[in-house]
Amino acid sequence: MPESAAQDAFVRRLTTCQPDIYAYIYAMVPNHQAASDVMQETNLALWRKVNQAEEIRNFDGWVREVARYEVLTYLKKAKREKLRFAPELVDIMAEEAPAASGAIEGQRQALRDCMQKLSPENRDLVQRRYAPGGSVKAIARTLGRSVGAVSQTLYRLRNALQDCVEKRVAGEVR
Repeated sequence: MPESAAQDAFVRRLTTCQPDIYAYIYAMVPNHQAASDVMQETNLALWRKVNQAEEIRNFDGWVREVARYEVLTYLKKAKREKLRFAPELVDIMAEEAPAASGAIEGQRQALRDCMQKLSPENRDLVQRRYAPGGSVKAIARTLGRSVGAVSQTLYRLRNALQDCVEKRVAGEVR
């Protein structure tokens, strides 16, 4: 396979598994910024090994192994932090992370499904609030409502979404 075609195939495979890789990393480094940093380092390490990718039979397992090493590297660099994990604990977390990342994806899908059940107005309200730069004050001003009223509506919507997600994840709602 020509080099550019192999690289294109690698990028497609890697792009497809990005959410799983991030969830895997986040299960071991539960800080969004740190997990994003480790994710970037993992992608760089994988890209450096792009020529080996064609020979890999278990691509997802290979990616997780590279990510695990990047997590260990991150934790070594972060040893100034008060909370540090021993390499043995990271190995245990790495074994448990695939299940955790699957659970996270299940929750994301449940949230997407539950969001679709909201009325268009309520869905828009939630999306506005959690969009970058979204604030209750700005939403209230735009809608001509009080900050308290918007906050209360968002509180009720979050509770309803949480209840819906919990039921979907538990398998009570199909």
